[in-house]
Amino acid sequence: PDGIDPVSKLPTPNIIEPTGKTQISKVVNKGTKTAVDEPTTPVKVVGKTKSTGIESLGYGALDDEFWGGYGIVGGHVPLGAGAAFAAKYLENDRVSLTFFGDGAAQQGAVFEAAALAQLWKLPAVFLCENNFYAMGTSLERQSYLTDMSRRADGVGMKRWQFEGFDVVDVMENVAKAVEHARSGKGPVMLEAITYRYRGHSMSDPAKYRPDGELEQRKEQDGLKLAEMRLQKDFDVTDADIKAIRDEVKAIAQDAYDFAEASEIPDPAHLYDYTYAE
Repeated sequence: PDGIDPVSKLPTPNIIEPTGKTQISKVVNKGTKTAVDEPTTPVKVVGKTKSTGIESLGYGALDDEFWGGYGIVGGHVPLGAGAAFAAKYLENDRVSLTFFGDGAAQQGAVFEAAALAQLWKLPAVFLCENNFYAMGTSLERQSYLTDMSRRADGVGMKRWQFEGFDVVDVMENVAKAVEHARSGKGPVMLEAITYRYRGHSMSDPAKYRPDGELEQRKEQDGLKLAEMRLQKDFDVTDADIKAIRDEVKAIAQDAYDFAEASEIPDPAHLYDYTYAE
C-alpha cells in the first residue's frame, strides 16, 4: 500500500540496496523464494540469512543481487554508493539502486553519499519512497523542503519526483533513471510519492493523520490502478484477477507454513556473522 515496487521490471544486472521493512517485496520481485518470519512468534531458522537480525531487517540474498536491509535509518545509503563505486571500478555495467524513506532523507549520511556519488559520476539511483510520515512525524513537521528529490540540488545531481501509485509510471521513471546512471552521466535521485495505510508498526495507531486523509489516499490504491490497466489495456477479466489473487495467497500461505515448520535458532549461533571468520 505504499506504492508500486519497480525492482521486478528493471533491466539487469542490478545491485539492490534497500532499508527498513519493505525490502522483502523487492527481493521477492527479483525472484527469490519467499520465507516468512512471523514477528509475533520466536524467530525461526529460515531463508538465506537463517533469520539473523530483527524481523526482515537482516534479510539479504546475494545471489539475487539483494544486499540486505539495515536497521540504521539512512545508514545504508553510503553502502549503496559503495556498491556503485564497485560497479564502476569493475566496469561490469551494473547500477546500484538504493531505497530510503522521507525520514532517512534528513540524515547526514544520505547527503554525504550523494555528494561522493555525484563527484565520481557513480552508476547509482537513490530512490526516496516518501510516505509523508516517516515513523510517525508528518513531512512538514520534519523538513522545510517537502520535495525530497531536491536533496540532490545541493550536489548538482539529476533528480525528479513522480507519483508512485501506477506500476507503469514507476517502471518508466526508474528505468529512465537507471539508463541515465548506466550511461556514465552520473547518479540520479528520485522521489516516489507514496502513502502507507497503516502505522509504522503494530504499536502505532497512526492517529497523527488528518481525518479523511486515509480514505482519500486509498482512491489512488496501486493495486486498483493496476487492475484497471490490466482490464482496459489487456482485456483481463475479473476471473483472471481473482485467479492471480488466489495464486498469490497460496504462495504466501506456503511461505508462512514453511516458516512455522522451521526450527528455532540454536543459541550457539547467536554471534555468527558478527565478525569475519
